[in-house]
Parts: sequence; C-alpha cells; structure tokens
Amino acid sequence: MPTVPGGRHSTQGLANPRPTIDNYRVMKTKLKSLTPEFLKNQRGLTLVEIIVVLVILAVLMSWLGGKLFSMGASAKADLTRLKMNGLKQNVYLYQMRNNSLPSDLKATGASENETDDAWGNAIQFRTADGGRGYELKSQGGDGKDGGSGSDEDITLKGP
Repeated sequence: MPTVPGGRHSTQGLANPRPTIDNYRVMKTKLKSLTPEFLKNQRGLTLVEIIVVLVILAVLMSWLGGKLFSMGASAKADLTRLKMNGLKQNVYLYQMRNNSLPSDLKATGASENETDDAWGNAIQFRTADGGRGYELKSQGGDGKDGGSGSDEDITLKGP
C-alpha cells in the first residue's frame, strides 16, 4: 500500500477501500447462490426430531452409566485384595520376628485404615490348622457372609 507524507496509507488505486452495505448485500447474494437447494428452505429441527435425539442420548447414557458403576464395584474389590496382600506381608514379618502368628491384625502394627476393606468393614483375621496357618477375610460390599458379585466374600489364606 503506498504511503502518503505523514505516515498515512493512501487509498488510491483500491477499488473499494471500505466495506459498505452494498458490499454486504452482494456477498450475501453470492453465498446464497452457493448454498444447496435443500438447505435454502430448511429453518431448523422439529420438536419430534429433538425428542428422538434426546431419547437416543438418554439410552446411551444409561448404558454407559451402568458400565461405569459396575467398574467402581470391581475397583473396590481389587483395592481390598491389595490391602489384604499388604496385611499378609505384615503377618509374615510378624511371624518371622516372633516365631508365631499374631493374635490379631493390630499386633502386626497395621493401622485401623489398613485393616478396613474398601467398603469400610473390618478385615477379619483368624488362625487355622492349629495355629500354623491363617485366613484374612473381607465380607464384601454387603458386610455379610456369602454373596455374589460385588457382595462376594474375599478370602486370602496364609501358610
């Protein structure tokens, strides 16, 4: 762009330097001519179309939500198994130091947080085989013996 004395730009040689309303009308007409015929008369979505889309989204979300919640239950079971393996190590160390099994999990030095499963229930410890072995047990999500799925009991036996 040529410069005029004083640092301003000259508009000489440019056909139409500033946009005008006529320019906008011409551009709008050109864009309309490029638009396919089926889109020219379409105004928007009908109420029925919107409802159909919402129903489809609701079905998808309920299906995904069920999958996500079931993953949370299996994650709690996995966390409980990890805690129980840590307690098994504590019992093993106690057994090596004292040449006997502990009377309870507190004797191993485990904190109360470590002796609770992922559902907040206490992990049970009992000796087996005349004091030569032991069993760690979580009663699952329901806190009762037995159960299936996320309520299934988790048992870990030691030597």
